[in-house]
Amino acid sequence: MTDSEILRIARLCTDVVKEHMRWIEDHDRPLVGSPIAQDDLLFTVMSMTELVVSPIKGAWDCLYVVCSSLFDLEEVRGIGHAALVRSAITAATTSLWILDDDELARRARALIIARAQCVAERDFIQGVAPDWHGSNTMIGALTEHVRQRVDRVTADGERIGVDAETIAKKPKDSKIVRAGGERIPATVLGGHQPGPYIVSEWRLLSARAHGFHWPAKYANEPRRVEHGHYVVLDATIPAERFLGSVRAAMVAARVATDRFAAFAGTAPAEELRKPWELQ
Repeated sequence: MTDSEILRIARLCTDVVKEHMRWIEDHDRPLVGSPIAQDDLLFTVMSMTELVVSPIKGAWDCLYVVCSSLFDLEEVRGIGHAALVRSAITAATTSLWILDDDELARRARALIIARAQCVAERDFIQGVAPDWHGSNTMIGALTEHVRQRVDRVTADGERIGVDAETIAKKPKDSKIVRAGGERIPATVLGGHQPGPYIVSEWRLLSARAHGFHWPAKYANEPRRVEHGHYVVLDATIPAERFLGSVRAAMVAARVATDRFAAFAGTAPAEELRKPWELQ
Protein backbone atom coordinates (compact mmCIF):
# COMPACT_ATOMS: atom_id res chain seq x y z
CA MET A 1 0.00 0.00 0.00
CA THR A 2 1.45 3.37 -1.05
CA ASP A 3 1.66 6.39 1.22
CA SER A 4 -0.96 8.19 -0.87
CA GLU A 5 -3.32 5.22 -0.53
CA ILE A 6 -2.85 5.17 3.24
CA LEU A 7 -3.66 8.87 3.44
CA ARG A 8 -6.72 8.38 1.25
CA ILE A 9 -8.02 5.69 3.61
CA ALA A 10 -7.25 7.84 6.66
CA ARG A 11 -9.25 10.70 5.14
CA LEU A 12 -12.11 8.36 4.25
CA CYS A 13 -12.18 6.94 7.77
CA THR A 14 -12.20 10.46 9.21
CA ASP A 15 -15.30 11.36 7.18
CA VAL A 16 -17.12 8.14 8.08
CA VAL A 17 -16.31 8.50 11.79
CA LYS A 18 -17.57 12.09 11.71
CA GLU A 19 -20.87 10.89 10.22
CA HIS A 20 -21.31 8.46 13.10
CA MET A 21 -20.41 11.08 15.70
CA ARG A 22 -23.17 13.33 14.39
CA TRP A 23 -25.67 10.46 14.17
CA ILE A 24 -25.25 9.31 17.77
CA GLU A 25 -25.52 12.91 18.99
CA ASP A 26 -28.86 13.22 17.19
CA HIS A 27 -30.18 9.81 18.30
CA ASP A 28 -28.94 9.44 21.88
CA ARG A 29 -32.36 9.22 23.54
CA PRO A 30 -34.49 6.04 23.55
CA LEU A 31 -38.09 6.09 22.45
CA VAL A 32 -40.75 5.71 25.13
CA GLY A 33 -41.57 2.06 25.66
CA SER A 34 -38.31 0.75 24.19
CA PRO A 35 -36.25 -1.76 26.20
CA ILE A 36 -33.71 0.89 27.18
CA ALA A 37 -36.42 3.38 28.18
CA GLN A 38 -37.96 0.72 30.40
CA ASP A 39 -34.55 -0.02 31.93
CA ASP A 40 -34.04 3.68 32.64
CA LEU A 41 -37.15 3.76 34.82
CA LEU A 42 -35.60 1.24 37.23
CA PHE A 43 -32.26 2.94 37.88
CA THR A 44 -31.78 5.78 40.36
CA VAL A 45 -28.04 6.50 40.01
CA MET A 46 -27.08 6.14 36.34
CA SER A 47 -29.50 5.43 33.53
CA MET A 48 -29.12 2.58 31.07
CA THR A 49 -29.00 5.24 28.36
CA GLU A 50 -26.03 6.96 29.98
CA LEU A 51 -24.19 3.69 30.57
CA VAL A 52 -24.38 2.52 26.95
CA VAL A 53 -24.43 5.78 24.96
CA SER A 54 -21.48 7.51 26.65
CA PRO A 55 -19.02 4.72 25.75
CA ILE A 56 -20.25 4.68 22.14
CA LYS A 57 -19.73 8.43 21.86
CA GLY A 58 -16.31 8.03 23.45
CA ALA A 59 -15.35 5.35 20.94
CA TRP A 60 -16.24 7.54 17.96
CA ASP A 61 -14.47 10.54 19.50
CA CYS A 62 -11.26 8.55 19.96
CA LEU A 63 -11.45 7.24 16.41
CA TYR A 64 -11.95 10.74 15.02
CA VAL A 65 -8.79 11.99 16.72
CA VAL A 66 -6.88 8.95 15.45
CA CYS A 67 -8.02 9.14 11.84
CA SER A 68 -7.82 12.91 11.45
CA SER A 69 -4.38 13.13 13.07
CA LEU A 70 -3.11 10.17 11.03
CA PHE A 71 -4.11 12.07 7.92
CA ASP A 72 -2.60 15.32 9.23
CA LEU A 73 0.69 13.88 10.52
CA GLU A 74 1.08 11.35 7.69
CA GLU A 75 2.47 8.80 10.16
CA VAL A 76 1.46 6.54 13.02
CA ARG A 77 2.43 7.85 16.43
CA GLY A 78 3.69 4.72 18.15
CA ILE A 79 2.01 5.17 21.53
CA GLY A 80 -0.65 7.86 21.25
CA HIS A 81 -2.53 6.36 18.33
CA ALA A 82 -2.47 2.89 19.84
CA ALA A 83 -3.85 4.21 23.13
CA LEU A 84 -6.78 5.90 21.40
CA VAL A 85 -7.76 2.89 19.29
CA ARG A 86 -7.48 0.66 22.34
CA SER A 87 -9.79 3.02 24.25
CA ALA A 88 -12.27 2.95 21.36
CA ILE A 89 -12.38 -0.85 21.44
CA THR A 90 -12.78 -0.86 25.23
CA ALA A 91 -15.67 1.60 25.06
CA ALA A 92 -17.54 -0.01 22.17
CA THR A 93 -17.29 -3.54 23.53
CA THR A 94 -18.40 -2.40 26.98
CA SER A 95 -21.67 -1.17 25.48
CA LEU A 96 -21.98 -4.38 23.48
CA TRP A 97 -21.41 -6.42 26.63
CA ILE A 98 -24.10 -4.54 28.56
CA LEU A 99 -26.71 -4.80 25.80
CA ASP A 100 -27.70 -8.41 26.34
CA ASP A 101 -30.93 -9.79 24.92
CA ASP A 102 -31.84 -11.17 28.33
CA GLU A 103 -33.52 -8.37 30.27
CA LEU A 104 -32.20 -9.27 33.71
CA ALA A 105 -28.66 -9.91 32.44
CA ARG A 106 -28.66 -6.54 30.67
CA ARG A 107 -29.76 -4.71 33.79
CA ALA A 108 -27.31 -6.58 35.99
CA ARG A 109 -24.41 -5.68 33.71
CA ALA A 110 -25.43 -2.03 33.67
CA LEU A 111 -25.49 -2.02 37.47
CA ILE A 112 -22.06 -3.66 37.57
CA ILE A 113 -20.61 -0.84 35.46
CA ALA A 114 -22.50 1.81 37.45
CA ARG A 115 -21.11 0.51 40.73
CA ALA A 116 -17.60 0.25 39.26
CA GLN A 117 -17.79 3.92 38.24
CA CYS A 118 -18.89 4.93 41.73
CA VAL A 119 -16.06 2.92 43.30
CA ALA A 120 -13.55 4.50 40.93
CA GLU A 121 -14.79 7.95 41.96
CA ARG A 122 -14.56 6.98 45.63
CA ASP A 123 -10.96 5.81 45.19
CA PHE A 124 -10.12 9.06 43.42
CA ILE A 125 -11.59 11.17 46.21
CA GLN A 126 -9.88 9.20 48.96
CA GLY A 127 -6.51 9.46 47.25
CA VAL A 128 -6.73 13.05 46.02
CA ALA A 129 -3.73 15.24 46.74
CA PRO A 130 -4.24 17.67 49.66
CA ASP A 131 -3.59 20.69 47.45
CA TRP A 132 -5.35 19.43 44.32
CA HIS A 133 -7.49 22.35 43.09
CA GLY A 134 -8.85 22.94 46.57
CA SER A 135 -11.02 19.80 46.44
CA ASN A 136 -9.64 18.60 49.77
CA THR A 137 -12.08 20.92 51.59
CA MET A 138 -14.97 18.76 50.40
CA ILE A 139 -13.47 15.29 50.73
CA GLY A 140 -15.67 14.25 53.65
CA ALA A 141 -18.91 15.28 52.01
CA LEU A 142 -17.92 13.88 48.62
CA THR A 143 -16.92 10.55 50.13
CA GLU A 144 -20.28 10.23 51.87
CA HIS A 145 -22.11 11.20 48.68
CA VAL A 146 -20.35 8.49 46.67
CA ARG A 147 -20.91 5.93 49.42
CA GLN A 148 -24.62 6.65 49.21
CA ARG A 149 -24.53 6.23 45.43
CA VAL A 150 -22.93 2.80 45.80
CA ASP A 151 -25.66 1.84 48.26
CA ARG A 152 -28.35 3.06 45.86
CA VAL A 153 -26.91 0.99 43.00
CA THR A 154 -27.03 -2.04 45.27
CA ALA A 155 -30.60 -1.21 46.26
CA ASP A 156 -31.59 -0.89 42.59
CA GLY A 157 -30.21 -4.37 42.04
CA GLU A 158 -32.02 -5.91 44.98
CA ARG A 159 -35.28 -4.37 43.81
CA ILE A 160 -35.04 -6.08 40.39
CA GLY A 161 -33.59 -9.36 41.62
CA VAL A 162 -29.81 -8.87 41.28
CA ASP A 163 -27.87 -9.52 44.49
CA ALA A 164 -25.13 -7.27 45.84
CA GLU A 165 -22.42 -9.88 45.33
CA THR A 166 -23.14 -10.06 41.60
CA ILE A 167 -23.07 -6.28 41.22
CA ALA A 168 -19.74 -6.06 43.05
CA LYS A 169 -17.99 -8.58 40.79
CA LYS A 170 -16.97 -6.63 37.71
CA PRO A 171 -15.18 -8.88 35.20
CA LYS A 172 -11.71 -7.97 33.98
CA ASP A 173 -11.66 -5.55 31.08
CA SER A 174 -10.23 -8.26 28.80
CA LYS A 175 -13.22 -10.51 29.53
CA ILE A 176 -15.66 -7.69 28.79
CA VAL A 177 -13.84 -6.87 25.55
CA ARG A 178 -13.92 -10.50 24.46
CA ALA A 179 -17.56 -11.05 25.43
CA GLY A 180 -18.64 -7.78 23.82
CA GLY A 181 -16.66 -8.65 20.72
CA GLU A 182 -18.61 -11.89 20.40
CA ARG A 183 -21.65 -9.82 19.43
CA ILE A 184 -19.89 -8.69 16.25
CA PRO A 185 -20.79 -10.85 13.23
CA ALA A 186 -17.79 -12.72 11.83
CA THR A 187 -18.83 -11.64 8.35
CA VAL A 188 -17.92 -8.00 9.06
CA LEU A 189 -14.51 -9.00 10.45
CA GLY A 190 -13.32 -10.86 7.40
CA GLY A 191 -14.45 -14.21 8.76
CA HIS A 192 -12.33 -14.00 11.91
CA GLN A 193 -13.64 -15.33 15.22
CA PRO A 194 -14.99 -12.06 16.67
CA GLY A 195 -14.21 -12.44 20.40
CA PRO A 196 -10.62 -13.72 20.08
CA TYR A 197 -9.89 -11.36 17.18
CA ILE A 198 -11.08 -8.21 18.98
CA VAL A 199 -9.38 -9.04 22.28
CA SER A 200 -6.12 -9.84 20.43
CA GLU A 201 -6.18 -6.41 18.78
CA TRP A 202 -7.00 -4.85 22.16
CA ARG A 203 -4.10 -6.57 23.93
CA LEU A 204 -1.63 -5.66 21.19
CA LEU A 205 -2.70 -2.01 21.32
CA SER A 206 -2.73 -1.99 25.12
CA ALA A 207 0.89 -3.11 25.27
CA ARG A 208 1.95 -0.53 22.69
CA ALA A 209 -0.03 2.18 24.51
CA HIS A 210 2.03 1.44 27.63
CA GLY A 211 5.28 1.85 25.73
CA PHE A 212 6.15 -1.83 25.38
CA HIS A 213 8.01 -2.86 22.24
CA TRP A 214 6.99 -6.51 21.94
CA PRO A 215 3.89 -5.72 19.82
CA ALA A 216 6.28 -4.77 17.01
CA LYS A 217 7.15 -8.46 16.64
CA TYR A 218 3.61 -9.11 15.48
CA ALA A 219 3.35 -6.11 13.18
CA ASN A 220 6.71 -5.99 11.36
CA GLU A 221 8.88 -8.32 9.36
CA PRO A 222 12.21 -8.81 11.18
CA ARG A 223 15.40 -7.79 9.37
CA ARG A 224 18.94 -8.82 10.23
CA VAL A 225 21.83 -6.38 10.49
CA GLU A 226 24.96 -6.96 8.42
CA HIS A 227 26.88 -9.08 10.92
CA GLY A 228 23.90 -11.40 11.22
CA HIS A 229 23.83 -11.72 14.99
CA TYR A 230 20.89 -9.45 15.71
CA VAL A 231 17.33 -9.13 14.54
CA VAL A 232 16.12 -5.55 14.26
CA LEU A 233 12.48 -4.60 14.63
CA ASP A 234 10.87 -1.21 14.11
CA ALA A 235 9.23 -0.05 17.35
CA THR A 236 6.19 1.41 15.60
CA ILE A 237 3.30 -0.40 13.98
CA PRO A 238 3.32 0.20 10.20
CA ALA A 239 0.51 2.40 8.93
CA GLU A 240 -0.99 -0.32 6.77
CA ARG A 241 -1.13 -2.75 9.72
CA PHE A 242 -2.39 -0.02 12.05
CA LEU A 243 -5.28 0.73 9.71
CA GLY A 244 -6.39 -2.85 10.32
CA SER A 245 -6.67 -2.05 14.03
CA VAL A 246 -8.56 1.13 13.25
CA ARG A 247 -10.95 -0.84 11.04
CA ALA A 248 -11.60 -3.37 13.83
CA ALA A 249 -12.38 -0.56 16.27
CA MET A 250 -14.67 1.17 13.76
CA VAL A 251 -16.53 -2.08 13.18
CA ALA A 252 -16.98 -2.58 16.94
CA ALA A 253 -18.24 0.99 17.35
CA ARG A 254 -20.68 0.66 14.44
CA VAL A 255 -22.09 -2.64 15.71
CA ALA A 256 -22.49 -1.06 19.16
CA THR A 257 -24.26 1.92 17.57
CA ASP A 258 -26.64 -0.36 15.67
CA ARG A 259 -27.35 -2.44 18.77
CA PHE A 260 -28.13 0.67 20.80
CA ALA A 261 -30.51 1.83 18.06
CA ALA A 262 -32.32 -1.50 18.19
CA PHE A 263 -32.72 -1.44 21.97
CA ALA A 264 -33.63 2.25 21.96
CA GLY A 265 -36.36 1.78 19.37
CA THR A 266 -34.83 4.32 16.99
CA ALA A 267 -34.40 3.93 13.26
CA PRO A 268 -31.15 2.13 12.37
CA ALA A 269 -28.29 4.15 10.93
CA GLU A 270 -28.69 2.61 7.49
CA GLU A 271 -27.88 5.87 5.71
CA LEU A 272 -24.35 5.87 7.14
CA ARG A 273 -21.46 4.16 5.39
CA LYS A 274 -20.51 0.88 7.05
CA PRO A 275 -16.86 0.49 8.12
CA TRP A 276 -16.66 -3.04 6.72
CA GLU A 277 -17.69 -1.84 3.26
CA LEU A 278 -15.09 0.92 2.91
CA GLN A 279 -12.56 0.57 0.11
